[in-house]
Amino acid sequence: MESWTPRHPVVRALGARIPLGRPLGVPVELHVLAIVLSVGLFTWEWSRAGVPFLGALLAAVVAATVLYTVIWAHEMGHVLAGRRWNIPTHKITLWPLGGLAHLSEPAPHPRADIVIALAGPATHVLSLAVAWPLHVFFPYASGPLVAGVYPLGVAVSTFFYLQVMLALFNLLPFLPMDGGRVLMGVLAMRQGEVRALRIASRVGLAGAFLLAIYALFFSAGWQGGLLLAIAVSNGLICWQLVKASRFGARWYADRARDPWEADPEAWRSGAGKGGAGADADERRAKKAARKEAARMEREQAQRAADDDEMDRLLARVSEVGLAGLSRAERRRLEALSKRRGT
Repeated sequence: MESWTPRHPVVRALGARIPLGRPLGVPVELHVLAIVLSVGLFTWEWSRAGVPFLGALLAAVVAATVLYTVIWAHEMGHVLAGRRWNIPTHKITLWPLGGLAHLSEPAPHPRADIVIALAGPATHVLSLAVAWPLHVFFPYASGPLVAGVYPLGVAVSTFFYLQVMLALFNLLPFLPMDGGRVLMGVLAMRQGEVRALRIASRVGLAGAFLLAIYALFFSAGWQGGLLLAIAVSNGLICWQLVKASRFGARWYADRARDPWEADPEAWRSGAGKGGAGADADERRAKKAARKEAARMEREQAQRAADDDEMDRLLARVSEVGLAGLSRAERRRLEALSKRRGT
């Protein structure tokens, strides 16, 4: 079957992608629709504030450029963290709802996924070390005035506020956002992959509902529309994950599938190998080894204490004789002799 393509040239143009090169070895594509929407909405916002059209358009172009540069840096954080586990990236796509790093495979285990997920918001935290001083020394009304706006001030202010907002927003614990992946990883380390996916996908679905409510009733203008679109997109993804989790879907790459994973309810009765997957088996083995080592250490310490006490009692016998020992000392000497088999 041939893939469907829109016939209208305008629709095809809006769906096109512009290649932006290969910075740091990763191809980057920018959706034309992302340019149209961001520049158009920013222009409308500044025009409503009384800025002349040319000035509003200039400010919009500056803000959109900063926006997608920040988003690209965020996605590169994921890419660079993925390289730690030899996960290549095909490309980075910048689209109207944000960005997407196309990693070639899932993270190998929960800890890797947590690190890769946090690497994106970490770029905003690091950037704030530069953005905050710039915002202090170059406020909005700074730099040359061009067509009724301050391009430098617009760039610095946009750069600063985006770092704060994107860092906080992406850390919300709702899949498929970075905070949701962190939640998924933490749950997987404690309850196994399938159980974690069931919980995290449902939390993400509830989060999408809350974002939609906020967008509809507490956010106005195009910002509310954008947030609603993100909520709908997240909700659809989480709904698919909820359905996939019912069939033991895998999230990580290198775990061998256990028989129990076909039944997501098996964790209740501990059915199947390990009851929580290979990672749970490994944790239990390590815990048992730690307990055994601690037990042996306690036994060695007890034997050393018994030897010291036996030496003290024998020295006492050599001084006063066996008859000179108190009743408690004789009982203790007898107990130690039996324990040592002497």
